[in-house]
Amino acid sequence: MALVCRARKVNLLLDVPPDRRGIIPAPTVDALLRLRRNLDRLGC
Repeated sequence: MALVCRARKVNLLLDVPPDRRGIIPAPTVDALLRLRRNLDRLGC
């Protein structure tokens, strides 16, 4: 999906809600960091 968005020159919107304290949960942060590493690996 990220590659399609890049090819179309549009933004990929991610639904990343904070918890009641305003903090992004650690599993969500881990998933976003994995996504970033994968995009970097693909040259995006």
